[in-house]
Amino acid sequence: MQKQPRPVSRNLYPSNQVIIKLLASSIVISFLLTASVLNLNIFDTLATFTASLSLTLFSIFIIFTMQLLLLSLINELKLTMWLSFLISILVSVVNLLKIQFRSEPLIPTDLGFLFDLPAIIRLITPIQIVLVSLLLLAIIAIILVLVYRQRKFQTGVKIFDVDKQSNYRRGFLLILSFTLLLSMRSYQVEGSLLKKTLTSFGFKEYQFDILKSYRENGFVNGYISNISNDVMVMPEGYSKESVQAIMEKYQAQADTFNIQSKYDNFQDISVVYILSESLSNPQRVNGVEIEENPLPFISDPKGKSLQGLMVSPVYGGTTANTEFEVLTGLSMKYLASGSIIPFKSIIPEFEKFPGIVKDYLRDNPYGKAISLHSYNDKLFKRPEVYEKLGFDQCYFDADMIHQDPLFDSTYISDKSTFNDALAYLSQDGSQFMNVVTMQNHSPFTDKYDALYPGVSVETDPNLEESLAAYTQGIHYSDQAIEEFIQAVSQMDKKVMVVYYGDHLPGLYNSLLDENKDPFDLYTTDFFIYKNFDQDHRQMAKEQVVSASSLNALTHLYAGVELSPLHILNLKINQQAVGGSALNYKTKEGTQQYLDLSPELQSMIEEYKMIQYDILVGENYSNQ
Repeated sequence: MQKQPRPVSRNLYPSNQVIIKLLASSIVISFLLTASVLNLNIFDTLATFTASLSLTLFSIFIIFTMQLLLLSLINELKLTMWLSFLISILVSVVNLLKIQFRSEPLIPTDLGFLFDLPAIIRLITPIQIVLVSLLLLAIIAIILVLVYRQRKFQTGVKIFDVDKQSNYRRGFLLILSFTLLLSMRSYQVEGSLLKKTLTSFGFKEYQFDILKSYRENGFVNGYISNISNDVMVMPEGYSKESVQAIMEKYQAQADTFNIQSKYDNFQDISVVYILSESLSNPQRVNGVEIEENPLPFISDPKGKSLQGLMVSPVYGGTTANTEFEVLTGLSMKYLASGSIIPFKSIIPEFEKFPGIVKDYLRDNPYGKAISLHSYNDKLFKRPEVYEKLGFDQCYFDADMIHQDPLFDSTYISDKSTFNDALAYLSQDGSQFMNVVTMQNHSPFTDKYDALYPGVSVETDPNLEESLAAYTQGIHYSDQAIEEFIQAVSQMDKKVMVVYYGDHLPGLYNSLLDENKDPFDLYTTDFFIYKNFDQDHRQMAKEQVVSASSLNALTHLYAGVELSPLHILNLKINQQAVGGSALNYKTKEGTQQYLDLSPELQSMIEEYKMIQYDILVGENYSNQ
């Protein structure tokens, strides 16, 4: 019997044509993605592409490898190229919208928000929702048409035949492309081949200016540099002996200082932390003119214990990173990547996480820790995180007694949120409360009965309406917090209020050239008030503090004993605050780490050692 020949597909592309087509497609996609971080400016994109040919070729290689992976999975060239191109369009549009919304490009941790779509939808404008929805529907429709045509009319062009040898080649290509892409996770590993390669290609690292990194190095290279497996890089000399030496050094200083502390703990003191969404006085932004101060109460030091400016770790969004610094006393600037969100990737890994809540409840059997967030519980894993931080009760918008918004806003007003906080404060015993407001979250227009008068932006008149609407909102916040403080002042229990803005709104993208100092768009307003142990005729000292120092300042101004980490934090904060790992705000102005005094550098290294020990190490400091 004559042996039948094996079936052979007639629609097979020669390998050289496949490579040429995928390379051409990769060039177009890489160009499109980079253009999306440069406001689709063709000339700026060409400048980035030609600035470093090696970096450009590397980004094209990554896109090419991703298409090879997709091709080995679906075995159809036209569908692979169409699918890659359509996905790149979707990514580019979403990236553009995010930059407009928060002055930050898409980063690896944004993938986690795919599971929080209902919450994300509430944060963007209806026009943006319609735009992305139509684009997504169009992409799905095109893919369905392509699949239909391929199956009905056999228009598809396969790459691999049905025989065993082709299957081996296909499997090899799948494993190779997947392994290469998996290796892109190693950039943050110190001394990794990927990091050395990109550095030799001319990669410019801007760890805490992610948008600049993407614009200088291209979208793909910028994205890769923010993929992180490590929380922190191990400090040189980390050991049990080193950590214990630091703790003993500052424990001795704490023991000396605590002799004058009025209280051993917070047993009969209630503490209210209030994170005011996007609150920061626009009068400080270069290029903005406002005739009258919209925050007359917040910026008035009279009757307060401490008042001034707080350096936030973020601009335009990612509230949870500021909240992390404030509640834990740890700093974002020493993490391995600026794209890390501790609420999502660090705290959930702990059984219990140290911070102000743990300090408050220590030796305080009748104290209660309450979180109150006037939004839903979907973003940043807050219910799980709050439990790890030690909160006894967690309330979100659906749980609130008062849910009224201001005028046409969709967000619960600050006044409603503070009324709920007052209800909990009126209960017996002492409470620690973490209150997070939402009134001033974007979008800013079409919310209130009026626009704040006297707002002008000479270089960008188109910004004036949204900025005036935002300013009107924070003016309402100023009135609401004044009423809250007045109510607290009348209480017959000891209450301390720590009020701060989490970050500036993402409104000032067009003014970046006028705000070039690393701190111009990272300073918000804050104050500490207490209704006990204070002469209300005195004026608070105006001070610039880092978000991570509020924990220590709370203990200090409450008159409660300080820990070794509090002492170290305060000593650093006296000389330098905030910034990135390279920039600090000092009395001499903005300085880089290497320009700081040897004594200050030494304290910063000690602080990093303890933070590493808490987050990644063996937790010797707790012992």
